[in-house]
Amino acid sequence: MDSKIARDWTTEAGLRAVVLRAFGTHNCGYVNVGDDHPLYRHPDSKPHPALRALWEEAQQGPIGKRGVIAIACAKPGDGGASPDAVFDVHGSLTFAGPLLGLVGDESLWWYGFDCDHLGDTLATCNEEFCVAECESLARQLAAVPRPAGAGRKPQREGERHAQDPNS
Repeated sequence: MDSKIARDWTTEAGLRAVVLRAFGTHNCGYVNVGDDHPLYRHPDSKPHPALRALWEEAQQGPIGKRGVIAIACAKPGDGGASPDAVFDVHGSLTFAGPLLGLVGDESLWWYGFDCDHLGDTLATCNEEFCVAECESLARQLAAVPRPAGAGRKPQREGERHAQDPNS
């Protein structure tokens, strides 16, 4: 069975998100970052300097919904911290890249999580659960510090972000 998009929307943070039913067996959630975002085309498991402050903040609280492997393997050092260790999302981030053949534009960069972990079911990790997790991830991605002078561009032609009145 093929994967299909169950929901496609613009989050409250102004980032595009999709919930995907993967192979008919489980849901996954993805949030798109535009080419002006510091994490555009950045792998989910490689440290990034823009995440250093967010990592320090994350270490002050509980592990949350992150996977223990991402936390245990985190080696922030001088290069920052990796997205999979920083962002508090169900089971940690498990994907970074284009959603080939699913959203039409392969230049779009997505960060995502899956609901195919031990104990996950379609009943407990349903579409509404994934929407809430995508909304949370979008807020966290939107909070990544941008270099001085970097503005936000719409992700789709004609789309305007609610939090940027100048776009």
